[in-house]
Amino acid sequence: MKKKVILLCKPKQLGYLISWSWVFCMVFFNSINAQVGIQTNSPHSSTSLHVKSEHDEVDTTATPTGVLFVPMSATDRDKIVDPIDGLLIYNTDENCFNYYISNEWRSLCGAEPPADIEISTEQCGNAQVLGTYREGTPTTSSNYILLPITVTKEGSLDVVMSSDNGYSFSYSTASIGVGTHTIQLDATGTPAASQTDTVTCKANGKTFTCTVDIEVLIADPKEFTVDCSSATVNGDYVKGVPMTASNTISVSIQNTGTEAVEYSLYTDAVNDVSFNGTGTVAAGSTVIANLVGSGTPSLTGNYTYTIQSNSTLEVTSCTVNVEYVDVFRPLRILGLGSGIYQPASASASFASRAIIEDKDNFGDITAGDNPISSEYIEGVQFINGGSSTTSSTLQDLINTNDPDIIVIGFNYDVSENEAQVFLNFMEQNKGVVLYFNQTPLSGTGDDLFNALYGTTVTVGAGGGAGSTYALANVDDGVLNGSFGDIRGKYIGEDASNTKYLDITSIDASKIIPYAYDEPNEVVAFRDASRGFIFAGDGGFLAGDSSNSSSSIYPSAINADGTPAVKTQYSNGGSYNAFFYANAIEWAIKQVKINKP
Repeated sequence: MKKKVILLCKPKQLGYLISWSWVFCMVFFNSINAQVGIQTNSPHSSTSLHVKSEHDEVDTTATPTGVLFVPMSATDRDKIVDPIDGLLIYNTDENCFNYYISNEWRSLCGAEPPADIEISTEQCGNAQVLGTYREGTPTTSSNYILLPITVTKEGSLDVVMSSDNGYSFSYSTASIGVGTHTIQLDATGTPAASQTDTVTCKANGKTFTCTVDIEVLIADPKEFTVDCSSATVNGDYVKGVPMTASNTISVSIQNTGTEAVEYSLYTDAVNDVSFNGTGTVAAGSTVIANLVGSGTPSLTGNYTYTIQSNSTLEVTSCTVNVEYVDVFRPLRILGLGSGIYQPASASASFASRAIIEDKDNFGDITAGDNPISSEYIEGVQFINGGSSTTSSTLQDLINTNDPDIIVIGFNYDVSENEAQVFLNFMEQNKGVVLYFNQTPLSGTGDDLFNALYGTTVTVGAGGGAGSTYALANVDDGVLNGSFGDIRGKYIGEDASNTKYLDITSIDASKIIPYAYDEPNEVVAFRDASRGFIFAGDGGFLAGDSSNSSSSIYPSAINADGTPAVKTQYSNGGSYNAFFYANAIEWAIKQVKINKP
């Protein structure tokens, strides 16, 4: 016959009573066939132990209470020695009851015990990040990470890979078996900033050293490239002259994306000038973009600008050079000779004067000119010294007018005393002499050559009217200047014979030969250290825009005064006008340095 054991106590006595009642039950009731009721006098017939709250049976005003089973962590739980099937504890790690059965602990919450996993260095390195991650754009089902793992103990698995940038990845399963798996962690959230994120990994509460880098793109991509090799500088750049819409740097840009792009190109500020350009380029298109200059340059010289852009496809870094020049004061030129053969006595329709005076050649950009030469001048003052002077009258002309350049043409012969005046002009006044002269045609009587080179210089006669002479391949401002590269072209003789200098009669290192008649017979040259240029023809500058002779007027010009080829001369024509224009430009550069 079954017996009932009733334990009734007040709340304050309950803890004490339960402690001793368990001991009592273990020692005594183990052998008694009875039901145990706590806080109830009528245990249910199906129970061996029936616990009720005092609130229910004894005092309806009492606070309801429950039964507290032994709470412990999973670590402490696993320290229980030889647990019996049916043993019950409360797992504080899971916040759930665990019971022991079939040699393992299981959860009353339905999940299996946590699995044990490993992530090797190789597995971490093989992790794949799928999808595009963009600032401000929510992640979708196309955003996930494929992560190889090794499960060493089966069970439930929760893996989280987190960033500090507003989004994360997760994977969860109630059961995963032992072995190697590749799990898919799906993304949630929205990247907050464009940057490279290092995503960390936790699995079942354990932190792993495996990390994955993810690049978050900017919200509005600019997918275009800049072709640095296409960069060109346009316009004139003059010290003290503000930039205008004509001062641009042009580059080619290509949109490689699928949408139209608003581009922005810009440079740093150098010499108080910077360049900027904006615009739109259609998807898959290439356009020429112009960066417009702004500011006012304060210095002359060459300056390097670096072009940058807002492209998200590349780091643009194109470099271009811009040369800033200065507008020189009015140029003073003394002409010696007669008629059309020197600029001060010729009219504006002839080459000797037109090439210097025409604004298309040496204009003043500040006055709205657009000259060919990079050496801008405010204007020119001509002084006509005529075809005959003495050394004293020549010196008076120099002292009174302070010329920068002296141009000597046909019908002016230099005496020994005058030669010394010219030498002093070059060496002391730092002026430039352009010597176009064909007398004498033999012997050692060229007093200017003798004064220049301190010896008796031998001269002779070269070809006759219409002869042409090939220009040397010398990279020199006279042969390769703003008016063209005339190396390999020809200069022509006007009407009579050409004078040459026998290079063996001087120290050859003192001159830069431009053209020969025969070997050692130099018909055009520049002094290596002084402002002196020679061509052995008094009529070298003769020419206009209409003459068609093949033996006279070798310096042809266009109607606007710019240099032209005298096509009637042999060997492709005569380039005397280009030689002269480049020589004047070279002379201006020397004057700007030595006579500012």
